[in-house]
Amino acid sequence: MLAGHPVKVTRIQSKGSEDAAFAADAGIVRALVRFHGALALAAPDSGAWSDSAGARFAAAAGAPPAITVDSHWGGRGIGPSGFRQSVPGNLTVFVLMNTVIAASTLLVTEKNSGALRRAAAGPISRAALLALRVVPRFLMALAQIALLLTGARLCFGYQPGNAPLAFLLVGAAFALVCVGLGTLYGALFSTVQQAAMGSWISCMLMAAIGGAWWPLEVVSPGLRTIAHALPTAWAMDGFHAVATYGGGMAAALPSIGVLLGMAAILFALARHFLRIDDR
Repeated sequence: MLAGHPVKVTRIQSKGSEDAAFAADAGIVRALVRFHGALALAAPDSGAWSDSAGARFAAAAGAPPAITVDSHWGGRGIGPSGFRQSVPGNLTVFVLMNTVIAASTLLVTEKNSGALRRAAAGPISRAALLALRVVPRFLMALAQIALLLTGARLCFGYQPGNAPLAFLLVGAAFALVCVGLGTLYGALFSTVQQAAMGSWISCMLMAAIGGAWWPLEVVSPGLRTIAHALPTAWAMDGFHAVATYGGGMAAALPSIGVLLGMAAILFALARHFLRIDDR
C-alpha cells in the first residue's frame, strides 16, 4: 500500500461462530478507517508519494487514537439460541424422559411380578438391591448422552465447548438425578400405568420450566428462581456454562454439586419408600 499498489484483503471463514465472524469484520473495518484517516493526514498537495509523505503517514498511523471506546459484555441478552440451546435442551429432555420412565416402570414391574421379593430373599441389603438396579440404568443414560452428542457432532458439527470433560460430568450428574427420580417414582407408584403417566407428565413440566425448551433468560426473575428448584435448570446452567459461554471445570462445578446433592436426596427417599413386599 505504501508503494502505491492495490492490495486485496480476503477474509475466509471456515468453521466458527457468527459472533467471531462479526468481530473479524469489525476489526477489518476499524483498521481500514484508521488507515484512511492516516492517509488523509499524510496526503501531499500533489499526487506524488514522497518519503516525507510516507513519514507523515507512519507518524499518523502510529499515533494513539484520539477517541477510545471501552466495550464489554453487559449481560447475556435473551440467552443462547440455535444449536447452543437446542442440543443441550434436547439432550436434557430425552435423557430425562427415557431414563425416568424406564427406571420407574421397570421397578414397578419387578415389584408386581415378585422378582424384587425373590431377589430380596437372598443375603442382600436394600441399599445393595437398589444399587443393582441403579447402575445399569445409569450406564444406559450415559450411553444416550454419548449417542446424542456423537450425532450432534457428526451431523451438525456441534462442539461442547473447550472443556468437554466438564460438559460430560454435568451430563453424568444429571443422569444420576434422572435414575434417582425414576427409582423414587417406582417406589411410590403401584402400577406401570401410574408410573409411566406420572413420569411423563412430570418430565414434560420439568423440561418446560427448567429451560430445556427455551432459555431461562426470556422468563421473569421469579420463574427463574422457581426453575432452579428443578434439576433441569441446573443441568442447562452447567451445559451453557461450558458449551455456550466457554467456561471450564470451575464454571460447571456449581451445577455438578447441586445435581449430585439432588441425586442423593432422591435415592434416600426411594430407599425409604420402597416396599419390597408389595403385591
